[in-house]
Amino acid sequence: MHHTLVNDQGQTFLFLLGPGASGKSICVNIQAALVGHDNVVNTSLKSMNLDQFETSNYFNKSLITINDSELFRGSLATLKQLTGGDSIKGRKKLVQGSFDFYYTGLVVIISNFPLEAQDASGSVERRLKLLKADHVVPQRQPSERIYY
Repeated sequence: MHHTLVNDQGQTFLFLLGPGASGKSICVNIQAALVGHDNVVNTSLKSMNLDQFETSNYFNKSLITINDSELFRGSLATLKQLTGGDSIKGRKKLVQGSFDFYYTGLVVIISNFPLEAQDASGSVERRLKLLKADHVVPQRQPSERIYY
């Protein structure tokens, strides 16, 4: 369980796979609460790889959550940099130049679909720690709900 809160093993990311209503988001919400919401950034694989300013949002964060309910078929180069201990280049809007940093937190991907990586080296598959959430929690009737 400790590994899901702090990435102390290096070169790994957590992949929560399963249908809707299977508890994936609850798991991530608990992780975010434990590290503190100010230490969390939420993104998508598309933004991570296409937005030139996106990586600056990861600086000094402990947890990156990637909510991709749609199937993504693109480059995972930035994910590999983040989880591989590589130097990350950050850029801020309206600021000349860039800065370099190393990401030491945990990356968690939440998806309804398997990850389809364009990665001939196999490094994404090697780093992936899969957690299947395949039990859909039945929705309660209004009379069964708990109100605080």
